[in-house]
Amino acid sequence: MPIPPAIQALTGITDAMVRDAPAVRRAIADEVAARTAGALFVAHNARFDYGFLKHAFARLDRCVHRARAVHGQAVAAAVSRRRRGTTSIA
Repeated sequence: MPIPPAIQALTGITDAMVRDAPAVRRAIADEVAARTAGALFVAHNARFDYGFLKHAFARLDRCVHRARAVHGQAVAAAVSRRRRGTTSIA
């Protein structure tokens, strides 16, 4: 599946860069599932990244654990506020 031009422009990741990347295999999916069970999913664009993970798992007829996804910028803002003493991360 080609990377859309808009995503290539946004991320700088091209089709050529990922051409030889391994597909998500069952063993990798098992490892990811074990490491993320009950975890908080934090990423720069968490909704997109979590959707990508769900799609990869679906291709293997598996379901990724339902995780709470948080945008990394939101975490950084919460930590910053906590350091200033204005609110908690919860």
